[in-house]
Amino acid sequence: MKSILITGANRGIGLGIVKQLVSNSSSIEFIFAGYRDANKSEELLDLAKQHSNIIIPIQIGNSRGLNCLLNNAGVNKDLKLNDINEQDMLDTYKHNVIGPWRVTKTFLPLVEKAVIGERNVLQASIINVSSVMGSVTLAPILPFFYFDYQCSKAALNMFTVCFAETLAKSNIYIGLLHPGWVKTDMGGAQAPLTTEEAYITDGTSIQKAVEQLEQILNGNDLNCLINNAGMTTELRFSNIYEKDMMETYRQNVIGP
Repeated sequence: MKSILITGANRGIGLGIVKQLVSNSSSIEFIFAGYRDANKSEELLDLAKQHSNIIIPIQIGNSRGLNCLLNNAGVNKDLKLNDINEQDMLDTYKHNVIGPWRVTKTFLPLVEKAVIGERNVLQASIINVSSVMGSVTLAPILPFFYFDYQCSKAALNMFTVCFAETLAKSNIYIGLLHPGWVKTDMGGAQAPLTTEEAYITDGTSIQKAVEQLEQILNGNDLNCLINNAGMTTELRFSNIYEKDMMETYRQNVIGP
């Protein structure tokens, strides 16, 4: 793998990945490290100065082919049932689903440029960092619920599966990665894993995780409430618009 783009690289898991890659940089030519707020990215920017030949910081929002796009940026407002409000739900969705879509759409031509043969995760791949908390199957056994985060990650999972099917003939590897519960600003101090342990004990752990995923994937009491109302705008990847994605989420998730 010669070049990799990591979003949310200024803190937590993203910064941990950058550190691990740069410490084992024999096979890496460029690390494109995405961040939003320069005031919250001092450690990343200092690291980039120390390794200016490898780390290229990119302020998201303001060649060569790209071998790997790793969508890691995300937020969690820790909303419980009584805390749910429309704005926070939509804001988390915008960061955790619309964000990866926008970044993927922007950099897809560069990833396509890196395809030179059969599908290979190190040659051309798009990895979305998700969470088992977005799993509908595992939800009943989880010890707690964060409605905004879990709904958004479930949506990201579905987006990734649909996107992978759309590009099935492209020879771009597309996968979902659950890094575990990690000690970060989002994960909290009680999490069992450090960022180093999550990536991340050797330089091929992302590859191993994706290969494993590939194998697994081939007034009166109201007695019943049926939330049936919903909508679809029948968007394909080529004609996705942020407004339509947000409106469908508003109707089908915020509505119920």
